[in-house]
Amino acid sequence: MRGELTVEEYMAGLGVDMLHAGGMKRTEDLAEMCRVSRGKSVLDVGCGYGKTASFLVKKYGCEVFGLDISRRMIEGARKKVMEEHVRDIVHLLLGNAESMPFKDESFDVVISEGTTVFLEKEKALKEYVRVTKHGGYIGLNELSWRKEPPRRAVERAFNDLQGVQPLKCEEWIKLLVDSGLEDVESRTYRYKSFSWDVIRSIGLHALVKVGVKYLIDSRIRRWISRQEAVFHNYSEYWGYGLYSGRKP
Repeated sequence: MRGELTVEEYMAGLGVDMLHAGGMKRTEDLAEMCRVSRGKSVLDVGCGYGKTASFLVKKYGCEVFGLDISRRMIEGARKKVMEEHVRDIVHLLLGNAESMPFKDESFDVVISEGTTVFLEKEKALKEYVRVTKHGGYIGLNELSWRKEPPRRAVERAFNDLQGVQPLKCEEWIKLLVDSGLEDVESRTYRYKSFSWDVIRSIGLHALVKVGVKYLIDSRIRRWISRQEAVFHNYSEYWGYGLYSGRKP
């Protein structure tokens, strides 16, 4: 087990079980773009604390497999699905998104929210396509550059956001097309660290806990301040997008 916690792991420990752009409203939008429905099998790559997996099961009646490289996050997700009474329908596995422990054509839908942006993207998409059934969908919710960023913005993002490497919106689309997907669709948005959708998704109780920790814990103050500075200083460049495509 790793020693130093990531920001996501630390926040999850405080009850912040949703950190992807746009909140659960965008999760719902992405699910609809990918034709998630009752009886379908869905893989959530980078499932984190299990909020998306639990939401999809309850909203659509599908079966969800969650994969994450963080043992801490998987342990937290197991608690989450028990609390949400969906542990028999959500299956959680520890594993690497770039080399997944699944057979070819295992899932009707593969989604990833805020994870692929950290990965070797061509390698990850090849895996997503491999485990998706023919006719199935792949969907991404990822940070995106709205226009060509200056080198300093790219460097700051990588160094202060734990290795994040966004693509421009059109580059995400090209990635899906080059991976062999058809009927590629995209919806793009300006990025906001805190929108009402995000606040509603996180919940008041968790936000209060983060606020208290922010006041008493210098480490969380440094984390949050450093990350917010990257988004604030280069706000004109930051966006995010929903991207989906169908495996022929």
